[in-house]
Amino acid sequence: MSTLLIFPHFDTMSHIPRHVYADMSALQKMIPLIVLDLFLLIATVSADIYSSFATLKALIGAERDIPIMINGYVEKELERLDYLKK
Repeated sequence: MSTLLIFPHFDTMSHIPRHVYADMSALQKMIPLIVLDLFLLIATVSADIYSSFATLKALIGAERDIPIMINGYVEKELERLDYLKK
């Protein structure tokens, strides 16, 4: 099956106005910029995910330390209360 039968309007581009060629040329010049923008977007998202992951790890570490800190505080307060009772 011929491409002309499926897409008969692609058999020649002579009927396409000149300003359409200019628009296509401008689009072709913009493609590298679009690719660069997509790359920068992906890099930024990756950096944000890494930053969020690092913050989450720090919070999990702090969550483990909180009971130890509270127990230490309670022990010191109990010692202080025992001292005050004497």
